[in-house]
Amino acid sequence: MEGDLIELLQSFNAENNSSLQFLKEFETPEHDAVYNVYLKKLSYNASRATKSDDIGVASVNFKTKELKVIKAGTLDRLLDSLFLEGGEIDGTYVRIFLATFRSFCTPKTLTEKLAQMYEDYDGSEKARSATFQQSIISVLSIWLDLYLQDFNEPPSYPCLQALRSFLKKNLPNSDLFNRVQHRFSKFCTDDDSDDGVCVDSVDCADGRYVVHGRTLPSPSKHGELIESVEFSQLNIRTIAEQLTRIDADLFIKLEAHQCLGSTWNQRSKDKANECPTVAATISMFNSVIFTVISTILKDIDLKASKRARVIEKWIYIAQELRILKNFSSLRAIISGLQSSPIFRLKKLWAHVNKEMMEIYTDLAQIFSLESNQIASRELLMKEGTAKVSTQTRRKSKTNGVSDAAMYRYDQSSLCCGTVPYLGTFLSDLTMVDSAFSDYTDSGLVNFEKHRKEFEIVAQINLFQSAAKMYQVEPHRRFCAWFNSMRVYTEDER
Repeated sequence: MEGDLIELLQSFNAENNSSLQFLKEFETPEHDAVYNVYLKKLSYNASRATKSDDIGVASVNFKTKELKVIKAGTLDRLLDSLFLEGGEIDGTYVRIFLATFRSFCTPKTLTEKLAQMYEDYDGSEKARSATFQQSIISVLSIWLDLYLQDFNEPPSYPCLQALRSFLKKNLPNSDLFNRVQHRFSKFCTDDDSDDGVCVDSVDCADGRYVVHGRTLPSPSKHGELIESVEFSQLNIRTIAEQLTRIDADLFIKLEAHQCLGSTWNQRSKDKANECPTVAATISMFNSVIFTVISTILKDIDLKASKRARVIEKWIYIAQELRILKNFSSLRAIISGLQSSPIFRLKKLWAHVNKEMMEIYTDLAQIFSLESNQIASRELLMKEGTAKVSTQTRRKSKTNGVSDAAMYRYDQSSLCCGTVPYLGTFLSDLTMVDSAFSDYTDSGLVNFEKHRKEFEIVAQINLFQSAAKMYQVEPHRRFCAWFNSMRVYTEDER
């Protein structure tokens, strides 16, 4: 899966493919589509005989072939481009289309259009029709596998109902029909545990559990007795691992199409319901920021020297997150330490150990805004899918906590996943949304915009695969502490 994504990321953009040479742009006579035409260089083996001994000698020759790539078009023309001339699916185009179509077509409309295409091919040119029809079923199957939530529209499930009716009429004994029947039954009984986030495995924002964009009360509100836990009682490694567990789980559940500018940048105030997986990730990020602030400001009678130890502990946690390649909570901790309520406490920062300040400065530099965050982008591309972090722990000689307690060497920690900072992708998708219009001047869907968006979406998908490498069990005492943290108001900070 990861290899397929890397290959797709490198190959799908025609403009960046060195084997393609732009030839021309043309519009169809019906003015319903605009295409870019490229010359694609193809290699093939040829043999030639020598005059001396007539031994065949293999050689590699090249020929060119015109490749037509849709640039803009009506929905019907965009759907036609899902298939190659012989009826086979265009795998790259299918991935781009399914990831981005929601800005110009509803899932129900897409289902109905594909069903109509299937029936239109029936009865003419049997061999060719059979290939097209099988390809349409393949597209529907890929869609169901990759974007199940498009079909989860309670209480009537219009898209799934339309697909079920089509399959019952045309392919009642097919594997796809059985899968749709099973999925419909699961949705209707509200028993599909595969599509949400397990309550036991993802905790968190503001004293509640985040569950696939929804919130549930914490266990303590159901009468379960959970002991009070203080920040000082939790091991640095435990905190870093548990933050990573939550971040990774949320990032894996993220539906990348909800990050698209046309979706996330809507002026609606109800983004928690329209983009629940994005909202859940952002909610977790903000919870970490508020937790950093709260632990530092919590005890008003605490001396500056001891309060500085709290800051140092968060710097240690940030360093551990860097080793775990969790750039989401790492960024959140840095943001919390740089927030106005903390950063303005100059006397407090004067008590922070000098070596710890050096570590903090190095970590903060990762997220420098200079040159469009080039430092964090380069680091993410370097280590994003690697199994080992290049970062090593730096120890302070005066950390106040035993090295043995804070820096136990754990061989298993060398192999870990990656959780990127989602804000970088959201910013990039917002820029694409602002730079490219949804439609051309003649009213055609601007599919070039969706190709640009998919470059970013494919990166998200790639890192989601990397995030699955973490194996961290829930820690009950951490959950009790994290869910109990108070969020201070602006006036209190």
